[in-house]
This record gives sequence, C-alpha cells and structure tokens, in this order.
Amino acid sequence: MLMNVCLSTDYVREALGLIERGARRAGRSMDEIEIAMGLATAAHEISAEGKRAAARFIAVYLSLFPNIARVSGVDEAVITAARDTFHDRGVEAASEHIGDDIVERLAVAGTPDECRARLDEYRAAGIHVPTLAPLEGTIDLAIETLA
Repeated sequence: MLMNVCLSTDYVREALGLIERGARRAGRSMDEIEIAMGLATAAHEISAEGKRAAARFIAVYLSLFPNIARVSGVDEAVITAARDTFHDRGVEAASEHIGDDIVERLAVAGTPDECRARLDEYRAAGIHVPTLAPLEGTIDLAIETLA
C-alpha cells in the first residue's frame, strides 16, 4: 500500500486503522501488508530554506488536489486562501499562506537532523517504507544525508 504525499502522521494512524479493518475482513494480517508513503522532502543546511521549499510544494498540492487538502488537517480557510492566491498570483505568493506549522505537519523539511527526526515520526506512526520525494534544489543533500 502506498499513501500519498502531504498527509500527516495523524492521518497515517487513522488510515492504518481502516486498512487493518479491511485486512481482517479479507482474512489477512497487517503483517502481510507493507505500508509505504511518499514524503515531500526538503533537506537544507538552513532549516528555514528547506521549510520554504516544502511550503511552495504544499501550496501547489493543496491547491490542485482537493481530496488531499480535505484530509490534510489544514484549516479550510488557509487552504482556500492558498488556492485562490495560487490561481491569482502563483506559487510563491500562495506559499506565504503555508506556515512552518503546516510544513512540519505535512512534509519532511528543514535541516538533515530535522528531516531524520520527522522520518522517525512517520515510521513510528506505521510507515514501513518512507519514500522520499526530494523537492526542487534539495535532492543532492537528501541523497547525501538521508539515503
């Protein structure tokens, strides 16, 4: 099973409950199901730079994928403001609506140490295979420090 990007560890825990119920109905054990998740990843030597890269991605994603936005846990007013700004003024302006609290909830971003800690949180929530999706300008450091 592969979960989408821009979802919180809270969502992961809730989804795993649903998956477990479905597995039981199908006569399967959760031990038979490998849980993977795409994780928007922005490792940067400067925490704020990594988080701003993630904020740009999150602004686009929440603007274009209402199904993910709906279950992201982000306040609907923030989503609407980011979506409207994205369509009117572009990605950079829309990202201004995405604070560090949202980035920390929906992505793996910041310094390599912050990213490793966040990956541990996803693993603790039940993700067996965290699938990193390095964002623009962050792939080299992600490979060097998180692989």
